[in-house]
Amino acid sequence: MKNEFTIMKMHDEIHSLFSKYGYPWLTRKIDLPELHRWGEGLSNHLGITDKIIRERISSLYWAISHTQISLGLMLFARQLIPNPKGGIGSLYKPDEIKEILGNPLPAMYFMYFDYSMVECIYRCWERITKLIQSCCFPGDKTRNHFNDLIATMKTYEGFKDNQHFPILKNQIKKWDRIANLRNEISHENSAPFKDLIDFIPAISSVFSASGEYIPKLNYSIKNIIEEIEKLKNYYIEIDDVFLITRNFLDNVAQPLAIE
Repeated sequence: MKNEFTIMKMHDEIHSLFSKYGYPWLTRKIDLPELHRWGEGLSNHLGITDKIIRERISSLYWAISHTQISLGLMLFARQLIPNPKGGIGSLYKPDEIKEILGNPLPAMYFMYFDYSMVECIYRCWERITKLIQSCCFPGDKTRNHFNDLIATMKTYEGFKDNQHFPILKNQIKKWDRIANLRNEISHENSAPFKDLIDFIPAISSVFSASGEYIPKLNYSIKNIIEEIEKLKNYYIEIDDVFLITRNFLDNVAQPLAIE
């Protein structure tokens, strides 16, 4: 029971932080039963098994939920970081690092949740892509990214007649942005403190009273408030892209491109 209370307390804290900063709680706006009713109608319209559409919708819903949790945990860690706005400066003593960063654990957890949120947003895009593919190319098991799927759809005349297809195509830039960020973290750069703070050795003109040379270290700390705001905007975009997807799928004409 103690662990359950701790989790509930954390969940309540996340809710309060969303309210404090005016962030939307998308799983309140996106009602799962209503989505399943929409999916049932879409299945009937397109002649696709309702089970497939329900699975795709549920997967997207929970991916959005995981994104919310990661954002909430970023906000939680942010409360414990002494310099959330970051900054630049110089150090002359190793102990001064502690004064700037404070306890390093909140910063470490913040960067972990940062990476987690990027991955969750990427998963949301994958779920949206899978939903579109299941509706437009039923039975096709090819694993496509959003840009690949759009490129394939552009080769079929039937989709070009859909007035919402140009809007859907225009979302590729948003996909590219989050895909590049996710791939950088997953495949190239996954060093949390390197992302958070950068130290640059510098030539010092400072000497102690006894004439000893004092080394100098310049530093630059990331503005984590800006980082949260950036990822929050990517999170909100998921809702926009899903609405565009719904409008597009509601206007997909039969027969489909692949039976």
